[in-house]
Amino acid sequence: MTAPASVLGTTPASPVSVAASVPMPGAVPNGGAHEHIQTALQKLTQRNQQIEADLSRLEGLQAEKEIIRKQIDAVNAALQAFGG
Repeated sequence: MTAPASVLGTTPASPVSVAASVPMPGAVPNGGAHEHIQTALQKLTQRNQQIEADLSRLEGLQAEKEIIRKQIDAVNAALQAFGG
């Protein structure tokens, strides 16, 4: 199940946009290659951490939704007991 960006509070980066920000082999001079690779690693690691945080938040929302569903069921049962 994929939650909309509005639920997660972020706009997910497409794999294409993340990949576009990672330098391709041979696209940089050898002197700066290491720096570019380090930068790519840093960006990918940060995105991975952001995704982990979003997934954790999503799990919390799913648990809360289940609790609310049970409360709604209980209220509906109480209404039926009163004939309404």
